[in-house]
Amino acid sequence: MIDSLVAGRRLSSRKTSRCKPPCGSGALFFAEVPPEIVAEIMSHLRGLDLASSASVASIWTPLARETADAQLRRRIPNLPRHSTCLNWVRAFASLDAFERAVGPKPPHCWWNEWPELRMAETKMAGAPCGSVEVFRRGGGGSCSRALLKYSRGIGWMVATGWPTLHAAACLLLGAGGTEAMGHALRTGSSHYAASAHALWESLLVRAAHLTLACPGWTAPPTYACLGGRFGLLVSDPAWSNLLRPGVTCCAAPDTTFVTSALVQTTSSPPGGSESPEGALGSSAGSGAGGAADASAAVCSDIVVFLSQPADSCGHRSLLLSSPQGYHLPPMATIKLERVEDVNSTHTGVPARRFVVTVRCPF
Repeated sequence: MIDSLVAGRRLSSRKTSRCKPPCGSGALFFAEVPPEIVAEIMSHLRGLDLASSASVASIWTPLARETADAQLRRRIPNLPRHSTCLNWVRAFASLDAFERAVGPKPPHCWWNEWPELRMAETKMAGAPCGSVEVFRRGGGGSCSRALLKYSRGIGWMVATGWPTLHAAACLLLGAGGTEAMGHALRTGSSHYAASAHALWESLLVRAAHLTLACPGWTAPPTYACLGGRFGLLVSDPAWSNLLRPGVTCCAAPDTTFVTSALVQTTSSPPGGSESPEGALGSSAGSGAGGAADASAAVCSDIVVFLSQPADSCGHRSLLLSSPQGYHLPPMATIKLERVEDVNSTHTGVPARRFVVTVRCPF
């Protein structure tokens, strides 16, 4: 029954040579289904099916929105009440797709995954791994040491409206687990599921609160390096779409893709160091960009992120996470708008700016 109702629009509009239904018969059929039955059916649908059912008939749209709202609040209780600032159906569909990729939210907390997450991140960085014990309680790279390192940044986020736990998850996981969580999402692994959910939910809740408190708020243009040790390509190969043949300053064919890892940008154009501000080191939680890294790390190709105010299609802006830092969650949609040729002030060789617009998964 569920399948037939969800697919009703396609069936009612299908043309055959033997039988053509009278105009409006599909709409009349759906109008005769009691709303309480439709609501009960929708409560059992998955995110993408619910999104499809919202387009079956106009009278189903508000029911789908209410169902998505209830499902999201059941899973993420920190969402603001009476908020209409997000596309709830789209957000629920994205959460459903997110859970299919990383698994459901586990009962343990994200900091229980910290040692294994940091160990995996260190290996991916090609740094000396040592022992996982260094990331456990009492070790130089433990979660408590990282909290001390980021205490000032967490305090700033809390003062600007972030819940404390969300601020801690956003900063620590963003600095210490972006590559590992992105790889898990792309491969369908449930490793670090608690961490992935904590990061995704903290950004969703912040987007809901921010757009409710400050309607029309949007981030300024922000920047990130495309290549290099800390460039976008390292944590997410989807950014290679910007480098495919045919993408030049004279021709930017339709290029749209979905990210699989957290994106961190700055409102200041990248300078000599590619290291993201405050990045965790390989073991003791010290900054990853030492003097040697800073002198060797030079940005050439740069991605410029253009944000827009939220609309009926969802959130379209990066989220402020520090006085100059911004975050974009995994599964965001990126669209290339244009490519600009510029001269690198560091190397004197031609460089490019890839100007993109963004849409969050919620």
